[in-house]
Amino acid sequence: MIRRNSKVSNFTNRGQHFGNLWVVYSHKARRSLTIVNDIELCYWLTFLEFQPDVLKFNLHPAFRILPTKTPRKILLTSEATLVDGALEWHLLYSPEKINFDYLAELREHANSCGATLREFTPATIIPHKYKVMPLLKVCACLAAGKEYSLPPEIVSKAQFYIRQRVRGRMSDLYEQLRDFDTATVHYLVARMFVEGRLKVELSPYFFSPSTEWVSA
Repeated sequence: MIRRNSKVSNFTNRGQHFGNLWVVYSHKARRSLTIVNDIELCYWLTFLEFQPDVLKFNLHPAFRILPTKTPRKILLTSEATLVDGALEWHLLYSPEKINFDYLAELREHANSCGATLREFTPATIIPHKYKVMPLLKVCACLAAGKEYSLPPEIVSKAQFYIRQRVRGRMSDLYEQLRDFDTATVHYLVARMFVEGRLKVELSPYFFSPSTEWVSA
């Protein structure tokens, strides 16, 4: 249970615990990104960076033009390419601030461009707020190791063990990879997780020995 005074319980108290502006490193995009508010942070973590179906994305892409009788700018939150090649246009908005005729026109235009419009609102994002803290820990690990090349022997040993074992706890991996330092094992787990090769329990203590994992 989330404590009333925890950071996650105060997720929507913008400017207090989570702040309004974030600069984060994206392993998937291989660059730093600016996230404009807390809701967008949760959206990026959940539906882009750590979404296995997303192969690549462009956050805050250049505006497009909606070719209606009165042309209007389209300011998408992101454009995402899925692993099966499908294209998604993502729009994160507040329902009270959106023109629903505009949404209908945007859906139609997305379809004509071979894309699917996916709509997100704070109401669809907030249920995922429990994922923010553990995923930020993974992001920090990936950012710290962005210039690091994993030794081939730890990769092959981990992959073989995970295929054989299928599921387990972090303590099992730590024991199996005890010849390597902890930071290297953490980075390996983070890489396998963000690349969709390992499913990991999203507990507040992502790298805890008791955290469970499953081969993806």
